[in-house]
Amino acid sequence: MNDRPKILHIEDDGLIARLVATRLKPRAEVIWVANTDDAQAQLDRTDITFAAVLVDIELKGSRLSGSEFIKAYKGIRESQVGVTSTGLYTARSVLPFILLSAVITPDLEAKAKTWGVHALLNKPIRFGSLEEALTSAGLPLAGGVAGGYATPKRSG
Repeated sequence: MNDRPKILHIEDDGLIARLVATRLKPRAEVIWVANTDDAQAQLDRTDITFAAVLVDIELKGSRLSGSEFIKAYKGIRESQVGVTSTGLYTARSVLPFILLSAVITPDLEAKAKTWGVHALLNKPIRFGSLEEALTSAGLPLAGGVAGGYATPKRSG
């Protein structure tokens, strides 16, 4: 029986997806999809429960961007979103989303909060930061994730 938490990783770059899955494999089962349609199909499954979702912000070739997918999944419309004195208002889901972006600006940080994003992490991914984000989301990652970056080496 597999007691490792399941993480859905929505990433258009297969090399990055494999690096993340390899680094997390001892502690979590990572299911990778390359687009938001496949991500929605995974989240709709009744035979699996995800503990967290890692999602790239851009998702080239996907119908929705990562941020659009988060808002759609949570049922958030731009006009409905706001921050209350007790925290974030979201219309759906306590499933933690970790948003990955190569460029993080103060504007993106503010928007990510309104979207109910649990954590916003820079790419290349620092595995120590990823572990911290997953642990703070409640995932039992005993043993920790080795440090380093998810920076794929591409040939010529």
